[in-house]
Amino acid sequence: MAKKLRIINPDGLMEVPFDQQTTIGRDVYNSLTLQDPEISRSHAIIFDQGEETFVKDLNSRNGVYVNGDKVNEQVVHEGDEIIVGSVIIFFNPEADMDVERSLSRRGEFLYEKQINSDSKIAQPVTVFTTEQMDSAIEGLYESPANTSFFTLTNALDLLRAHMEMSRQADTTDLFRVTLRRALKSMGGTRGVIMESDSTKEKLKVRSIRAMDDSSSEIEIAQQVLRVVLRAERCVVCPDVRNDPRFSKIVGKGRHAVQGFVACPIMAGTNYFGFIYVETESKEMRYDYVDLRSLYFMASHMAALLQPRPTHFEHEAEAMASQH
Repeated sequence: MAKKLRIINPDGLMEVPFDQQTTIGRDVYNSLTLQDPEISRSHAIIFDQGEETFVKDLNSRNGVYVNGDKVNEQVVHEGDEIIVGSVIIFFNPEADMDVERSLSRRGEFLYEKQINSDSKIAQPVTVFTTEQMDSAIEGLYESPANTSFFTLTNALDLLRAHMEMSRQADTTDLFRVTLRRALKSMGGTRGVIMESDSTKEKLKVRSIRAMDDSSSEIEIAQQVLRVVLRAERCVVCPDVRNDPRFSKIVGKGRHAVQGFVACPIMAGTNYFGFIYVETESKEMRYDYVDLRSLYFMASHMAALLQPRPTHFEHEAEAMASQH
């Protein structure tokens, strides 16, 4: 069964998959990005070595604590508490673990400070590798009784999306239907599907859609492009205005973007582009479940694209025929 990390932040509990190695820090290129001023850009790493799992401090400012003790590098066991900055992480805990009873004295102090704080920060976990997302989806099939992946409504909605996507014979229609279903499923204000060439130097809009008439004005921050295009990772940001890494996504005042989700479209090592969905609604708080849902659709679209020639493949064939 896949291992997991349970993270305590001011908004409550969040679980993310752990598979062999997870780097932790404020930088968006970490496997686990935590937006906490007490955490260094590259703070720590949790990794498997042989039959054991270790946590290692990467020369961080404020150190790493395991069960209340400051460590440089140490073996961690199931249920162990790891503290980085003011964030508490439990390594592969039991599903019914009593969080409060499992805290160290340092953890109790941070936990009380967080739950009594009036200033709530956005969920800090935003960036995930495609391997982590694949692992999360596999967990749904391996242990459905222990997952909170989908509600029945969500599952039926994605099933309808997959059926409609699979019926599209034309690639352009596939892009259009996928984006329409993604916006409907996630309640987005607008979205876009971008195709990339093999070198990731060229991008082409394959589908763009909005709930109003502003689709032509959609903007994507360079920070987001770097992550989903260069690093091939998935990103969810529930509160753009309170997340300094993605503040420029608001653009030049034309859109009051509240949050967004972005996923690469990949089948194995084949990279086709990415899907990006954003919302202006303050009531809509995108989370990890939204990210998994969009990645589920992106993965299905990638599988459907593999036997089809894309725009850039058509372009390459046309150039070759001219010579």
